[in-house]
Amino acid sequence: LILTVAAAVSIFTLSNKNATDAVLEVAEVAAERASWEVTSYSNLASELGVNKILCDPNSTEAQKNDILNRRAEQYGLQRCNFIDSNGMGIDGNDYSDRAYFQAAMDGRSLVSDPLISKRTGKLTIIVAAPLWKDGIAGGTPIGCVYVVPDEEFLNDIVRSITYGEEGSAFILSK
Repeated sequence: LILTVAAAVSIFTLSNKNATDAVLEVAEVAAERASWEVTSYSNLASELGVNKILCDPNSTEAQKNDILNRRAEQYGLQRCNFIDSNGMGIDGNDYSDRAYFQAAMDGRSLVSDPLISKRTGKLTIIVAAPLWKDGIAGGTPIGCVYVVPDEEFLNDIVRSITYGEEGSAFILSK
């Protein structure tokens, strides 16, 4: 009887450890994938921040919209936006109170926590970078550019995580 109880406890402990290790491994892979995707969006926003047409005050709104729309289409983004130094977006909205605009004007890039889009009502993130004077990174910020990835990219990562028949996953910020 004592040997049976000891064996059962040992098997339970080993099974629990194996399940925990497997879940942690899956979580690490999912976190790496999310990190890689967010990094690629950050790189795109930074590239837009030094784009000569977007940085040129003499460029027309049509030229700037063309660059933003082409990038959005090319990378499957929900949208891209240009915000001037006063916080006014090329779309006519005031973004001066947004944390990502303020970070960009301080010369910093920012990836927002997941938030509910005011436009679509879906979970999304915003990846913003400074728009640099004369297209020279690290110089004087003259505005902000941001990209909004497809709203399903985080959900796609979560949906790809399976554990057993009934296991489910979710994402937490820091």
